[in-house]
Amino acid sequence: LLPILSAYSARFDLTDQSLNTPVHLAARLNQGKSIKFMIQRGGTMKTKNADNQLPIKIAKIFKNKNA
Repeated sequence: LLPILSAYSARFDLTDQSLNTPVHLAARLNQGKSIKFMIQRGGTMKTKNADNQLPIKIAKIFKNKNA
């Protein structure tokens, strides 16, 4: 799905109402390959959400080692 979204110029740096990016959500769901894909296409690990959490913090909270 990510390659299709990317082909249509999807932005991986946008946030939702809680300021989560797609990278935050992928970190929560232990989607390491998806995170790498998004970072290569404009996503970032440096954006904090409304709870002041980086994606790496989300991964640690959910004990996701692949994220």
